[in-house]
Amino acid sequence: MTDSHRWRETCGSCDAARGDAIAEQLAADLRREFLGVTGYSRRNVFYMREFYLAYRDQPKVQPLVAQIGWTHNLIVLQRCKDPLEREFYIRMTRKFGWTKNVRRRVVAVLSTYDDLIENDRRRMALL
Repeated sequence: MTDSHRWRETCGSCDAARGDAIAEQLAADLRREFLGVTGYSRRNVFYMREFYLAYRDQPKVQPLVAQIGWTHNLIVLQRCKDPLEREFYIRMTRKFGWTKNVRRRVVAVLSTYDDLIENDRRRMALL
């Protein structure tokens, strides 16, 4: 292992540790500032960051995400990596009033369907 490789590994570990420490401190500061309000855990701070990064450049979707709850948004964010797919599920949640369980099932079924179609395409390409 070269010195530069070792240095990059060490630096990456430091950055990750520093990120964890910052998230933990921010969560503690938020809990202290907003007494009695729940949801300011270290994990949620990371979710908030992921949420921001996913939607910061999508002004059309931003008002939509405000119309469904945090847990609903997390399900969509975690299970759908494509921005158009996220927008679709957010719109359908709002339009049909899907519960968390219904949305989980719909996302799982459609994701499985997409995987099957993609596998068929790959198989056909090999022929």
